[in-house]
Amino acid sequence: MSDAFHFLQPLWFLLLVPMALLLWWSLQTEADDSSWQQACERHLLPHLLNKPLAGGTRLPLWLLATAWVLGVFALADPVWEQRAQPVYRNQAAVMVVLDLSRSMLSTDLTPSRLERARFKVAEMLKQRQEGQTGLVVFAGGAFVVSPLTSDTGTIQLLLQSLDPDLMPTQDSRADLGIELAVERLQRAGLQQGEIVLVTDGYSDTRILAVAAGLHEKGYRLSVLAVGSDTPAPIDDGKGGFLRDTQGAVIIPTLEVLQLQQLAAAGGGRYSLISTDNTDLTRVLPPASELEVEVAIDSPLSDAWQSQGPWLLLLLLPLAALAFRRGWLLGPVLVLITTLSAIPAPAMASDWDDLWQRRDQQTVQALGSGDLVLARQIAEHPLRQGEAAYRAGDYEDALNIFTQLDGAQADYNRGNTLAQLQRYKEAIAAYDQALASQPQLEDAAHNKALLEELMQLDAREGEGEASDEPSKEQGKSDGKGQGNTPGTESGDPQDEQQQSEQQNEPQDGEQANQEQGDNTDTTDEAANQQQAPDENTGDENTEADENTETDAEQQTQQEPDQETSENDNESDDSDTPTETTSTEQDQADERWLRRVPDDPGGLLRRKFLYQYRKRAIREQPMGPQGQGW
Repeated sequence: MSDAFHFLQPLWFLLLVPMALLLWWSLQTEADDSSWQQACERHLLPHLLNKPLAGGTRLPLWLLATAWVLGVFALADPVWEQRAQPVYRNQAAVMVVLDLSRSMLSTDLTPSRLERARFKVAEMLKQRQEGQTGLVVFAGGAFVVSPLTSDTGTIQLLLQSLDPDLMPTQDSRADLGIELAVERLQRAGLQQGEIVLVTDGYSDTRILAVAAGLHEKGYRLSVLAVGSDTPAPIDDGKGGFLRDTQGAVIIPTLEVLQLQQLAAAGGGRYSLISTDNTDLTRVLPPASELEVEVAIDSPLSDAWQSQGPWLLLLLLPLAALAFRRGWLLGPVLVLITTLSAIPAPAMASDWDDLWQRRDQQTVQALGSGDLVLARQIAEHPLRQGEAAYRAGDYEDALNIFTQLDGAQADYNRGNTLAQLQRYKEAIAAYDQALASQPQLEDAAHNKALLEELMQLDAREGEGEASDEPSKEQGKSDGKGQGNTPGTESGDPQDEQQQSEQQNEPQDGEQANQEQGDNTDTTDEAANQQQAPDENTGDENTEADENTETDAEQQTQQEPDQETSENDNESDDSDTPTETTSTEQDQADERWLRRVPDDPGGLLRRKFLYQYRKRAIREQPMGPQGQGW
């Protein structure tokens, strides 16, 4: 017990200082409280005065000091025992279904319908401080951008890269987006949830039946209409407007009546997008209707049991004595008792703790990106591991998650192993998480992607082994074509640069993937394996770029060779190292400049991969969609 005994709020002991000063001042001035001392000897005063000079007058003061000390000890909150208790969190789910059809590029809203819709979804995410939120997009098909998660910051980062060009096929199949959102809610084991459809219309009339069906299952569909009463044409991105097969300019209108009927069928609310947040107030139900607190099976949280309130019982006798006539102790004891009744968790051990608990400060630090502070103040190992994971210290995060038990720890360990490219171990960790919590949707999703990645690895490894002779022949031909007049064909610098050119597409894809770190961990790994397939389709472009690069290399080689000759005259030993370093830096800089800035590239490849993977028979067959 001696090791466990401590105070949760030790700074309250600073209040003992004013009490000590008050005692000192009272004792110093007690002898001067009577003017008779200046006219009579002190030993004669007890016989002349009706009240004693000492002893009795000190009793209220000592009672006040005793009550003060007891109150300070109660406020400091002594503890010596821990008890395990379950942790609860709000599991209320909201799935946002966003329209990415070309009609969202209409400019009847400034700057466009899509920009306004993305801004409104971002505002919605800011209001979602608790619970889980997911994002689904649709056009000719529906795809998951983010599964249900409490980390809305990740969704906000992905939101900025959403564009109709990411979609593999065009239409306005809002029914597919709603069905996919319901599927995600069911896979998460949630019996109720809110679906918010952000769209300007739909093309399939069976959506009313879909909405009615989800409402019967306990879910609710609300509609946020994007558009205005004055429709405008669709920008085609080439300085003109999108046209139909007859050559007429397409002007999408906002079907208000249809969207209102859809919201009514889904048991939700309808609102037209506005410049303020009144539309979100209508579409999103009150927080009290969404709160679904679920106990987390593991891990349990060990909480110190506060013993401070028991000290208040010792103040009760003192409080009874304090109400005697002429004593000023009563108001002081009432004040101390009132302060002691304040819940201890709301008190502070430092200035920040005055307003937030440590776990709240940790979440705020993680949300603001201050990972160093989050690792310092995090008390729970799961939060410590999360901070290390976000900071890129995967080894430290893995060590933390390995020491923890439970489905959440196994899931985080799987994510960390996937970042370290230890895919088999990551799949095993996901299996352990699913064994403990079969309804953990994120673990099943990531495991499936890793298994697909390993299959792609195996197939592409076989393809590279069979294509190796042809690649070697291509390298030989490219090096022969790269020789220009005035350059020796056997120059080792040329061979090095040509080798770098052959590796250029892979480097470009790798850098492009680094820009998409905000997407799902295993999605990023899967997309890395799809990059070579796309590179093979751009051979003509790469050949032109290699020809231009050869010319640049020749121009840059000539001054380098002159510098090398001058350096050889002064110091032959330093020339090879300096020249090689300069050329390598120049080559690296050229490759970095040529990396395309495409933050949505990973999502584009992910959607295309999922679209191709889905069997055509699973999609509703019928006439070709409207294409916008």
